[in-house]
Amino acid sequence: MSNIYWDIETNGLLNKIDEKRITCIGLLHNDLGVRIFSGKDEAKLIQDFFDFIDEECKGDTWVSYNGISFDVPFVCLRAIANDLTLPSCFHKAIHERGKPDYIMDNHVDLMLVIYPHFAEIVRATGTGRMTKDSARNFFNIYEPRAGSAQHCLLIARDENWSPILMHNSMDLFTTESLYLACVGRKWYK
Repeated sequence: MSNIYWDIETNGLLNKIDEKRITCIGLLHNDLGVRIFSGKDEAKLIQDFFDFIDEECKGDTWVSYNGISFDVPFVCLRAIANDLTLPSCFHKAIHERGKPDYIMDNHVDLMLVIYPHFAEIVRATGTGRMTKDSARNFFNIYEPRAGSAQHCLLIARDENWSPILMHNSMDLFTTESLYLACVGRKWYK
């Protein structure tokens, strides 16, 4: 069993609901290396991602940052919008407030792991949550940035994939570094 660090990129969160799209899904697999699914054809990139995880990733542990709140539901909703069948590791559930929600088997969301231990930092930033960058800074993890997320959103509209792929790759390695920093702490379970 291996860890899979994963992250998605989209064309923006402020677009109209029917214009939101996934532009990139990246995986960093301990045994298989980096795999990135990207392009203009959202249905194809999601289906390629699903095919890959069904064939190569059974039983592995998925690691994300804010994946439970964002990546998992966004991927599931975009798959449904494209008439795709969810792979076996994704499940629809009912949230405690009665809303439908999506969950993923064997999933560690680092934001939820880190947040209880650094709530004072979160409150001090005023964001209401700890961003990946603030967690990275707290653990002194250096990451050469390949453009901001906002920069990548603008590039996605022009279909210039190279900077998006570089940004996503850096996020994958940051997620891996955050996981390794957490595992070394006595509070990590």
